[in-house]
Amino acid sequence: KTAGTQNRNASSWSMGDPQAPRRQSATVAVVGVALLVQLAFSGWHVLGGVALRGRHKVNAFVFALYREVGASILMFGAAVAADGWRAATAPARVVLAYERPTPRHDGPEAAADDDNARYPAGWARRRRRPHARCSPAMRAALLFGGAGVCSFVNVFFTVVALTMIPSDQYAIYQPTIPVFTTALSLGAGYERLGGSASSSRMIVGGIATAVAGAILAEFLDSSSSSGGTGGPFGNLLVVAQCAAMGALIVLSKPLTEDFTPLAVTACYYAVGSVCTAVACLVAQLPARDFAFPGAGVEPWVALCYAVVVATLFAYDAYSWLVQRASPSFVAAFCPMQPVFTILLNYVILGDPLGAPTAIAGMVVIAGLALTVVGKLRRDRQEARDKADEEADGADVIVVPSALVAAAADDDPESSSPGDAASAYAYAALPEDEDAAPAQ
Repeated sequence: KTAGTQNRNASSWSMGDPQAPRRQSATVAVVGVALLVQLAFSGWHVLGGVALRGRHKVNAFVFALYREVGASILMFGAAVAADGWRAATAPARVVLAYERPTPRHDGPEAAADDDNARYPAGWARRRRRPHARCSPAMRAALLFGGAGVCSFVNVFFTVVALTMIPSDQYAIYQPTIPVFTTALSLGAGYERLGGSASSSRMIVGGIATAVAGAILAEFLDSSSSSGGTGGPFGNLLVVAQCAAMGALIVLSKPLTEDFTPLAVTACYYAVGSVCTAVACLVAQLPARDFAFPGAGVEPWVALCYAVVVATLFAYDAYSWLVQRASPSFVAAFCPMQPVFTILLNYVILGDPLGAPTAIAGMVVIAGLALTVVGKLRRDRQEARDKADEEADGADVIVVPSALVAAAADDDPESSSPGDAASAYAYAALPEDEDAAPAQ
């Protein structure tokens, strides 16, 4: 067995991993999209601060409602245009129990898995969890409902918090999102720290370095934006928003295994829009607030940016990312938000940028680079382990060719004379090793 495994490893990996270029290009795409998402959120921090404070201040409840409803309409249209009507409306049909979800897996393993035929993918494999056996409609409703509430908390609390604290003070809490996401993802069983110990330490160390660098960047920033009360309630809202964002990333993972990413985002965001509408009704807002009276053009520009860039693109991209990477890896890029926010404040608002802040930004980038390298090493190790498991499906023993020739002479139909000329022949090792000598 050892010799066979070594020979297979030598033949498979000494020449290089044939799947390595594909995995590396996929990782580059994930990294690029993740950075664009954080840049989109950072732009919203700056524009949202302008629209929700100072002389351009508008009603935060109305702003959140317009953002949620407008983005929900665009998300559903994008899902229909990209995936078709049936795929876009699949979550609604499953929740209403009209049909069962079709697991979005490729390969014979999914077709042969009876659990995946009866239950949505992902949860069916966690047989130790009792809620994995609930009906597909109930499961989908719970997941989409939870994701919708998290989406509502994330968007609504952000808008309200930006009326109380500056954008850079808001951004300082965003690096906690990877911490919430990793803890929730590990606790829910959606991922594990697999691979070698060194790659796991590299990933965890990279996330910790990026978080520390982001916090350092905010503390060293010499240009704290003015406006807002900076009270403890606003800070508490941001902490709740970060926890909700981490939970949203985790809940999106199993949903993207059963539905298209665009359909997932459109469905849970529609739930969030309903929650925002209910909050506006409870608040009994005056009718004049819905027209942004005396606010000028800036809030409308910020609203268009929030709907199209910071919501339609960012959240659809998040669903696309969690379909292709672990939730903790996707959330590991959130520490870039403070760095991008400081840079955008410098470019758009003219805030000064000091050398200590630039150094802290380099620390964040170094942490992200460490995380990406650790992920590549873990993926490579998991690919090796998978190849070895497939090759070791039946353990092998080496049999001298003379015995093969003797067996061929005794039973000519079982082996051709050419088989005896081979140097070695491989036979399956019985599962019961005590029976090996007899056989």
